[in-house]
Amino acid sequence: MVLFGRRPGALPQAGITTGLWPSRRGAELDAEAAQMEAVRSLLPRFEAKIQRVLDRVWGNTPEAKP
Repeated sequence: MVLFGRRPGALPQAGITTGLWPSRRGAELDAEAAQMEAVRSLLPRFEAKIQRVLDRVWGNTPEAKP
């Protein structure tokens, strides 16, 4: 017997039939991609800072040499 367009006991597929789930998931992926790009843009800055500290500690800079 079919009741309201589906069989008794059949579970509705949440969001797939309405199209909400794929667009929301796409938005989440876009937001995550933007966050990752922001993090990647910071890498050279922090690598340079780390290198400056290492140079200072190991005496590889002109002001560190006696």
